[in-house]
Amino acid sequence: MRLMMGWVSVSSLIIFLYFLLHFPSYNCLLCNPHDKSALLQLKNSFFVNSSFQFLLEYDHCSSSHSSETESWKNITDCCGWDGITCDTKSGHVIGLHLYCSHLRGKLLGLNSSIFKLRHLQQLSLTFNDFFGSSIHSSIGNLINLTHLTLSPFRISGDLPSTISHLSKLQHFRISSMDSLLDDPTKSYSKIRIDDYTWNRLIHNATNLREIFLEKVNMSSVGESSLSLLTNLSSSLVLSISQNTQIQGKLPSNILHLPNLQEIDLSQNENLRGELPTSNWTIPLRVLSLFDTAFSGYLSYSIAYLKSLHTLDLSGCNFDGFLPPSLSNLTQLSLLDLSYNQLKGSIPQSLARCTTLEVLDLGNNNIEDLFPYSLETLPNLQVLSLRSNNFHGIITSSDTKLPFPKLRIFDISYNYFTGILPVSYVHNFQGMVNVNDNQTGLKYLDKKIFTIFTIIDLSNNMFEGEIPEAIGELISLKGLNLSHNGITGTIPQSLSHLRNLEWLDLSWNQLKGEIPMALSSLNFLAALNLSQNQFEGVIPTGGQFITFENDSYAGNPMLCGIPLSKSCNEDKEWSSISTLDDEESGFGWKTVTVGYACGMLFGIILGCHSFFIGKPQWLATLVEAVFNVRVAKQKAQTLQIAKE
Repeated sequence: MRLMMGWVSVSSLIIFLYFLLHFPSYNCLLCNPHDKSALLQLKNSFFVNSSFQFLLEYDHCSSSHSSETESWKNITDCCGWDGITCDTKSGHVIGLHLYCSHLRGKLLGLNSSIFKLRHLQQLSLTFNDFFGSSIHSSIGNLINLTHLTLSPFRISGDLPSTISHLSKLQHFRISSMDSLLDDPTKSYSKIRIDDYTWNRLIHNATNLREIFLEKVNMSSVGESSLSLLTNLSSSLVLSISQNTQIQGKLPSNILHLPNLQEIDLSQNENLRGELPTSNWTIPLRVLSLFDTAFSGYLSYSIAYLKSLHTLDLSGCNFDGFLPPSLSNLTQLSLLDLSYNQLKGSIPQSLARCTTLEVLDLGNNNIEDLFPYSLETLPNLQVLSLRSNNFHGIITSSDTKLPFPKLRIFDISYNYFTGILPVSYVHNFQGMVNVNDNQTGLKYLDKKIFTIFTIIDLSNNMFEGEIPEAIGELISLKGLNLSHNGITGTIPQSLSHLRNLEWLDLSWNQLKGEIPMALSSLNFLAALNLSQNQFEGVIPTGGQFITFENDSYAGNPMLCGIPLSKSCNEDKEWSSISTLDDEESGFGWKTVTVGYACGMLFGIILGCHSFFIGKPQWLATLVEAVFNVRVAKQKAQTLQIAKE
């Protein structure tokens, strides 16, 4: 009997668990009926369009990401719906998270049922389409909100002043995506925060810990209003206002807030300020001011930021010398001081920053020999000394394994001479750029890589022949060898580069015929073979029917379409096509943008050496061309640092 009763108890438990797992509507029925009704009204007020292509532009969303609202059904308990959090005692909805839900509609418009959820504490509407609507003043009725995150597409108008009623706010994040979506003819303005609304919000929401504003128009917020952030001295941990059109001078006492861990005011080109020169002992981990009008010098006091791991002051107006006290930042992983007016030399003590992964000192006035002391940095992956006054011969040092993790090495546009040490490039994983060094930097010893996409060796002193081995770079999309002393013929193996989109061999001493096999390059959109010694018939068919005269100018022995010289003519022919006076030789229109990127940015990922007898011939591979300020790489690094 006891055994049977025990079996019945076990059976009952199994049945109970089955219903518990498979029928959530039977599970406690906590959902408040009023809140459930409001959510169903909300669902009916918008439509789901999972085909929005704009979602694919962001790493956070994908077309396969399903909408949370798919689980919102009247027969089930709303506390079990995706994106919904309920209070366990009252059943009221306290959390609404609609993330990448493909929703399109006026989610926070006049009649939005969200405003009926009066117990709501957390509201997150990220990567949805607000369809050009504004935020209604009724948002001020959600007085229990502690977390507000809005990163919508197509939102406009002013942030209502009633936002200041949310006195319990701790996390306030608004990012205006400003997408054109499926209507390229119509633009939507950024959401605006005026001076009055900002003042009221900061005055009332005294518990704010995070303020994150991106692509929000704050141009009317004055200096005195910005200084109100000091009222949050006991709570503020994170303050980010990227690309918000803030103007004027930032009060320096904001950088003294005692609990501040991260401040990012980047991409506000009219925001002025200076770094503190004393009493700077806050627990700051991230300081990013790139593309602002901050100026002055880097003082010794920066050494007191012991927790700092990201320091980005690029694109500002800082001058003076690099302080040796930077070596005290033992947690530093990213140091970007590029595009300033810094001078002097690199302190040898910087080699103590053993956690440093990115060091960018490019585009300054630094005058020094090559900083050998940095060779020993065990984690350094990016080193850019581009466009300074570095000089002298780079010779091998006593370091057994210099730059053990280096992936990007850019010393272009300096005054280095001599041969780049082989011991350096034997450890490089990605990029070497020695462009424009008035030099004979002659070779790198490296095996061929097949993963790189661009080679830019223009405007150097390279000589020798193009090796057949170049045909092994099957992923190559761009090749620029212009303005050198390269001789010989175009190797047939170039026809193996099926992904090649642009090719520039202009201003060299190449001769012979243009290989007919190149007509098989179906993706070749831009070609410049001008100012060489080519002869014979120009290939026909394929992409060659799209190239104009200026692709072949300065080769008097060439004939055929598109040139006016027929290959049957016996008389000597001179080209009717001449290049402009500019030395670049780029009359070819379709590659202007690509070439400009290669010349302006010159940042190269990858390295390789080709040896064709004597003299030795240098080739440098790039996987991608950075923008002027390495913003993408830096943004990724910053994101990694934040995580």
